Amino acid sequence: MNNLHSSSPPPLAPLLDYLADRIADRIIERLDEGFAQEPPRALLDTAAIARELGVSTTHVSKLARYHGLPHVMVGDCRRYELSRVVDFLREGGAK
Repeated sequence: MNNLHSSSPPPLAPLLDYLADRIADRIIERLDEGFAQEPPRALLDTAAIARELGVSTTHVSKLARYHGLPHVMVGDCRRYELSRVVDFLREGGAK
């Protein structure tokens, strides 16, 4: 008769342990990959980027409109990544 309370492990126990270890390793790898990635950059509105650059909002708007200051549109609003804007200005993009 099959005893459900026997002390011997089921025949699949080693396989299940192996699979659990592999899954745990994979989860840790994925988490490490996620933390290693650069965090998303905050998008700044016109007033915030103007403050960061020490210029007026009008100046920022003109740079975006007429000189190609990098931005993304969120609805009908321009948003800026500070690092991209600074790189653009350093490369002489606002001539």
